[in-house]
Amino acid sequence: MLVLFSLKNPEPKKERHLKEYLKNAWKGIRSARVVGLFFASVFTFMILFGAFQTYLPLLIASSLGGSSLVIGLIISIMCLAAAFTSAQVRKLTKFCWEGTLIKLAFVLYAASLILIPSPTTFGFSSSLS
Repeated sequence: MLVLFSLKNPEPKKERHLKEYLKNAWKGIRSARVVGLFFASVFTFMILFGAFQTYLPLLIASSLGGSSLVIGLIISIMCLAAAFTSAQVRKLTKFCWEGTLIKLAFVLYAASLILIPSPTTFGFSSSLS
C-alpha cells in the first residue's frame, strides 16, 4: 500500500510508438555483447538450478548419507550467500561492469561445479553414477 500511494510514477513526456520501441530493442539485441551476456546468464542459471539445486542434494543424500536437515542447511546457506551477494551488486558495479559480473558468476559456478566430487571419490557406489 505504501508503494501504491507514495511512489511517483510520472507518465512519459514523449509518446513512443510500439514499432519504434521494438526497432530500437532489436538493434540492442543484435549486439554481440548482448548475445554473449544473454548466453552467459542462461548458462549460469542452468548451472545453478540444474546442477546445484538438483544434483547436490542427491549427491549428499545418496553418497554422503546426509539427512534432510543437512541438505536443507546447505541449500539455505547457498541461498543466503546468493541473497547477500545480490544485495551488494550496486557496490560491485562501482568496481566493474555488470557484464563482467555475469561472466565472473558463470566462471565461479562452473569452477565450483567441477570441484564437486563424484560419488566414487569417497569410495561409494551410487545409483547416480
